[in-house]
Amino acid sequence: MINSKIIVGLTIGLNLMCVELVAATGVEENAKIVLNKFLLGEYNGDGSVRDDDKIVRYNIKLQREYDDRIGGASIYLVYDPLKIVTKYRIDKINCKNDICTAIVDFDQVAKALLTKTDRKIIKDVVNTANKYKIKLIDGRWYVYDPPVMMISLKSLIQYYESQIKLESSIDTSKDNDTSRVKLFKKNLSDLSLLRLIERDRRKP
Repeated sequence: MINSKIIVGLTIGLNLMCVELVAATGVEENAKIVLNKFLLGEYNGDGSVRDDDKIVRYNIKLQREYDDRIGGASIYLVYDPLKIVTKYRIDKINCKNDICTAIVDFDQVAKALLTKTDRKIIKDVVNTANKYKIKLIDGRWYVYDPPVMMISLKSLIQYYESQIKLESSIDTSKDNDTSRVKLFKKNLSDLSLLRLIERDRRKP
């Protein structure tokens, strides 16, 4: 005959294990919600999501730099470094105490790099992965010190199209504002490359 105390002990142990499992799953889900909100914002071309103090936090040194910068931590889509992708997937997320680490897989098709004088977009087709840290601060989860912005090809093309439409009145042969004309021509060139990359993707 099985001792009733043993049964009670086993039941309590199993219940505690279930509680711990549910708690861990809840932590991961909460961290994942914040991370996906950040990823989706950047994927859709929102360069200001990094400046949203309800979603993102930075270490003290970075925060001071952003506080002194016009636009804060926001990304300028025609000036700053970017990686251009077509899809992403949160592969796995591991949590310990107040810090979660997530691996996110991306299908990358191009990247925008800073040169000594300008920014250059180059085709770069590769499957890549980024590590993201999600940190619990004052009872709330935040993406912490995120890596380079990962924007969708479609969103970046749409952004360039909107910028060029705004500057459609420029006469490149007569306009005396050379910096404005130079940026307009650069945007046209970047858009042509992005459209070419998009067409290449559609080829069988």
